[in-house]
Amino acid sequence: MHRCLSILDVVSMIATCLGEGFRGQPKKDLLAMAMTCRSFVAPALDALWQNQSSLKPLLSTLPESLVGIRFESHKMVFYSRRYATVPDDWTRFQLYAPRIKKFQFYGEVIDPGLFFILKAYRPSNLLRNLSAIYWSPICPIDIFLGPSLSTICFTGTQSTPETFSVSVPTLAPQLRSLECYVMMSPNEGPALTNLISNLYRLEQVTIMSFVSASAIAHLASLSSIREASFNFSGEEVDPDVICSLLPNPSFSALRKLRVHVDELSLLARILPHMHGAPLRSLHITATETPTAANMRDLLVAVATTFSATLQSLRIDDEEEDYPGNLEGRIITDDILSPALGLSNLTEFIINMGMSLDISLPFVQELAKSWTKLKRLDLSKLYPLGDAPNLSIEAFVPLAKFCPNLVDIAIHVDARHDRVPHHGPGGVSNHSVKSICADSCAIDQAPPVAAFLASLFPSLETVFSHDGGFDDDDDDDDDDPNSPDATWGEVRRLFPVFDAVRDQGEEEGR
Repeated sequence: MHRCLSILDVVSMIATCLGEGFRGQPKKDLLAMAMTCRSFVAPALDALWQNQSSLKPLLSTLPESLVGIRFESHKMVFYSRRYATVPDDWTRFQLYAPRIKKFQFYGEVIDPGLFFILKAYRPSNLLRNLSAIYWSPICPIDIFLGPSLSTICFTGTQSTPETFSVSVPTLAPQLRSLECYVMMSPNEGPALTNLISNLYRLEQVTIMSFVSASAIAHLASLSSIREASFNFSGEEVDPDVICSLLPNPSFSALRKLRVHVDELSLLARILPHMHGAPLRSLHITATETPTAANMRDLLVAVATTFSATLQSLRIDDEEEDYPGNLEGRIITDDILSPALGLSNLTEFIINMGMSLDISLPFVQELAKSWTKLKRLDLSKLYPLGDAPNLSIEAFVPLAKFCPNLVDIAIHVDARHDRVPHHGPGGVSNHSVKSICADSCAIDQAPPVAAFLASLFPSLETVFSHDGGFDDDDDDDDDDPNSPDATWGEVRRLFPVFDAVRDQGEEEGR
């Protein structure tokens, strides 16, 4: 045996790679590894048991005379066959349980009798090395809590007050991450609020269920919170109450925030009360497409509150269909202008059922304001009219003033009469790798390909979100004069213009 395999860390690393599916059959590979050499047994078993998605393997270590399985309403139910245990019942359990680091429970139930037996064993820590648990309310979570637990995720379609155990702060003192996706009514909210109010070391919190204003206020007071996600949808959410309870300062260490909200106007009222939070990433999802005025109010609130720190701003909605009537939903220079104060932006995305009508001078101002920009995506905003009002020349200021820009997605009119004959005027940007050309008008491929190849020498692809420019699309029914086909031709011309440019550079030497 190679001497490297006598080093435990090396063997553990190999076992971890096999457990992550490096060869495609993690369980089979780890079993083979455990049977190869005695010194491989412990690392292989650690990797085999560390992530569990079912109770069955663990409870199968208990004698069949103690634990049985039945199915009720398509759910696996574990039940006890007797009401007392002896020390020998736990021998195999004690061998494997400490190896479990992550547990996920979905669609399985522990009946009260077996729960009582497991709880009786709880004083010796049922899973003492468990660090993360993804929990669907099948029984009180207390029996699985332990000193190593750092992450709890509540999932499922229903809950009871017992789901959110008040014992969590005591039995899991190292808890750093709390997630809750349980569907529940406001009447069940106090139990979750009570749990949250007793947690003081959280660094990450995701509450997609109903969350009370007092719970938000408590989280806002914690100096440890780095990442948060909240659901502010529903009639129960009162922004005035939330604002009145938020401490000053609020979320003093928050770096990343994601919010689901019915209307952007609600969030525009809350964000100014978070002044001082060092927020770097803000992702907002609205259940309804906002008006342009609401969008501007939100951008004013964001720019006023986070101008010095925000690096990523994404705003989208849950509407999938074209809204039809875009009246009052047109994003103009004036609507976007407040965002120009976000001088540290590296990513700006608006993905909503609205229309875009901005001018070339505004794009120039935008590029000068966002010099650190890496990704600009406005491709889901519908053009106003049959073709975008911006010409392909709008790419020039972005290339000139945003040296780190990698991805561009904005509607432009690339028809031949709007492509500058003089090219990009000596401007080039070697960072841009991709351009999204959704709804970009085009009629001739060569002038566009020449312009883009000169402006973005490192450009790798022009794409659409629906895959309409796929080079492998051999559908004979495609119209060769359609925009999709023409943009596909642009892609195929890139290597030609690259070769011409390279040849010119060689001749220049």
